[in-house]
Amino acid sequence: MEADLEQQIILNRQLGEDLQELRTSASPFVQLAQSKYDRLRVRYEDEVKKSEAFREALANRDDQTALIEHLESEILRTVRALHAAQETADR
Repeated sequence: MEADLEQQIILNRQLGEDLQELRTSASPFVQLAQSKYDRLRVRYEDEVKKSEAFREALANRDDQTALIEHLESEILRTVRALHAAQETADR
């Protein structure tokens, strides 16, 4: 029983050492993956900002288009009124 316990202790130490070695050898890969993840996250956030800015620009353009259409309508109405007034004055 005591031999089994000592054997288990030895195995646990070896596993601990193996785990530490694995962590040490994996560390550069983990750092590389973290670095790539960080770069991708930054690119994603930039793309989201660009998308939001584009959506806002489209909304502004739609607002400007509506304003232009309204102003064109008002100009046409004013021109028609001026023509009508001119025709009335000519009579």
